[in-house]
Amino acid sequence: MSAGTSTHIGHLLVPAAFLVLALTGTAAAQHRPVLLGRGMAAAVALTAAVPGVAHAVATPEHLAESRLLGAFFLFTSVGQLCGALLLGLRPSRGLLAAAVGGNLAVLLLWVTTRTVGLPVGPTAGQVEGVGILDGLASTAEVVTVVLSVLLLSAGRRVGGSAKKTGGAASGPDQSPPRGATH
Repeated sequence: MSAGTSTHIGHLLVPAAFLVLALTGTAAAQHRPVLLGRGMAAAVALTAAVPGVAHAVATPEHLAESRLLGAFFLFTSVGQLCGALLLGLRPSRGLLAAAVGGNLAVLLLWVTTRTVGLPVGPTAGQVEGVGILDGLASTAEVVTVVLSVLLLSAGRRVGGSAKKTGGAASGPDQSPPRGATH
């Protein structure tokens, strides 16, 4: 496959990512659950595993290029695969927040390597093209971030609802107006 072909395929992946974001956002805005509870956590785990596998596949190539790059890809793949496993087994707000932060960091680095190149290392300043594997990994990272944010925000809405105990209103905003009688 030529470099031009892989770049054009990469261009197709960007709109696909935005389509996923738009559809997910539309469903959430209409107060329809995209997936419920453990199903959504399983979806996050699955999408988090995709870039982990992609980075593992790319590790030998990058290790041959440089120990620094190879170590980065190995560390990233192990981190993403362990995170995916933990999200699948015991999802938590902390793991979801880590998934958001970690995947955003990897996405930022990916965008940097595709626009200005790395500032250090054997490929410093060299801009890389978009390939199928890295386009797929980046798309999965975007979806992981979106699903994780949806789960985190859903948790705030559920946890932030007002509760009543013993028939009495809780919180100052639910007290009767001044001068009102019971």
